[in-house]
Amino acid sequence: MTADLYPPATREIAHMRRGLAPQTQATFDAFSRQVFADGVLSAKMKQGVAAEMRAGAAYAHSTLAIATFEEEQSGPSGT
Repeated sequence: MTADLYPPATREIAHMRRGLAPQTQATFDAFSRQVFADGVLSAKMKQGVAAEMRAGAAYAHSTLAIATFEEEQSGPSGT
């Protein structure tokens, strides 16, 4: 069994992320609070946003998978 590509989300990782990029995290948190506040978006729109985020993540993960596949196909010497 292979190791997971990404570590599981934990409080420790969240704390580290906030410490490394506090302004970026604060901006993201503020955005999330505003966008997902009651009455800002309909439930249907929130579901659409979530679906698009999943699709974006799938695209990013597929890019990583393809790159890994290509590396494995080229062998350890890169040939």
